[in-house]
Amino acid sequence: MANTVDQTCVWKGFGDRFGEWESRCRLRIFNVHPELSIVIISNLRCDNGTIITNCAEQLATNVVKDFNLDPRSLTWIEHLPDSETEYSQVEFDWDRLQASYPCWTFLRPEQVESMIGERL
Repeated sequence: MANTVDQTCVWKGFGDRFGEWESRCRLRIFNVHPELSIVIISNLRCDNGTIITNCAEQLATNVVKDFNLDPRSLTWIEHLPDSETEYSQVEFDWDRLQASYPCWTFLRPEQVESMIGERL
């Protein structure tokens, strides 16, 4: 399946008394069907900002808005390269285009490959 987006995503994560941290992650969007997009968002090993799990709702909301995606036909996957449970599918409650209440389900890499139709 064609990977339609593969880029670095920059956002303002959590911060401290000096302000918000600039945070970065890898963003991939696969359009696997006209009514299904799969987003894989990955922590970057070299980033010192907020990890993606701590900003899941903010990132999902931003990506849906920035790429004009329909949250009803979206599968969201987090990739944590340094974790024992590397991949997780994240389900959100959506109110209009605002994500909330994330719920994680661990996935094996081969499950993700089956979903996107190519090797990771």
